[in-house]
Amino acid sequence: MQGIREQMRDQYRGCLLGLAVGDALGMSVEGMTREEILAATEGKGVKGFLAPITTAPWAESIRMLRPGQWTDDTQLTRAIARSLIQKRGFDLVNIVVEHVVEFRQHRRGWGDSTRIGIQELVEWKRKPGDPVLDPKALGTGNGVAMKVAPLALLYNPATCADWFERLAESVYQLASLTHRDPCAAAGALHVAMWIASAIRPPELDEFTYASMGEPFSATSPFVDQRLFPKCPSHRKQLRETLDGLPLITPDRVSELPDLLGNSSFVLESVPFVLAMALSVHHFTPALLATVNAGGDTDSNAAMLGALHGAMHGISEIPVEWRDDVEARGEIIALADQLFEVANPKIDTSEIIC
Repeated sequence: MQGIREQMRDQYRGCLLGLAVGDALGMSVEGMTREEILAATEGKGVKGFLAPITTAPWAESIRMLRPGQWTDDTQLTRAIARSLIQKRGFDLVNIVVEHVVEFRQHRRGWGDSTRIGIQELVEWKRKPGDPVLDPKALGTGNGVAMKVAPLALLYNPATCADWFERLAESVYQLASLTHRDPCAAAGALHVAMWIASAIRPPELDEFTYASMGEPFSATSPFVDQRLFPKCPSHRKQLRETLDGLPLITPDRVSELPDLLGNSSFVLESVPFVLAMALSVHHFTPALLATVNAGGDTDSNAAMLGALHGAMHGISEIPVEWRDDVEARGEIIALADQLFEVANPKIDTSEIIC
């Protein structure tokens, strides 16, 4: 029994630290194209942590970061994890409080929808749960998908019998804080489902890459009835893209950006990340391929790092990346505390909630 608990704890650590490592790897080249990355690295590509070399005009808030530091993906993932630990469950108001704490400290590369959404809550312009007011906050980005990993660690097949219902509802509420468009919640739910599906005790069944598409059938009713009542075109686009995720051999993953896109638009970013996970099954080559593909490198690599970390555990992450990523100890401590909240007891004869 102790072995099972330690195995799962390792997955929690791998998920959150994998997210931070992916974020830090992608930070340096966020917004650059594949060609620009190659030119800036003398044809070598990104092989590890670098200082920012991106020249994107909106990247001013990350230009002073050092190698191994991360951006908003990890910043807000930590905020959500802290809230889940403090409240021993999902509490939307407390999640707002933790977002506001980060908002007031520093905003490392925050997207417009997240920044505007939290600013409205800081200024008491609306209540948590009410839709974002400012029309400039389009809410079609991956700003929710990039930070849902803690929710998947709380609600998954190993922790709760009704895990899907709880996970779906919490993702939906989280998205309402900052993103007006339901496609942001739908994309985030798919990322959360894949991470959650990787967290399972051995007595259930072994997680395999072949089963990674199974969550889509389970999410369909929720997506159709709750997230897409007024967005049939987005529903169709997301469903068709996810149903047709390309299975590409590792030597051809450079084709994925052209097939799916890899910008911060959630209907590009999420399919790109999931297709990369299907195509490259190990942490290091998957993350380096994702970062060197260009686009929204930090968020895409953060999501993929969380997924691969959850599947393989912290030992899959190279030691030098584990040791050199910012706030390593804090992130591992959050993972351990979240594990204890989600798994106060594991009974192999019955899954309890």
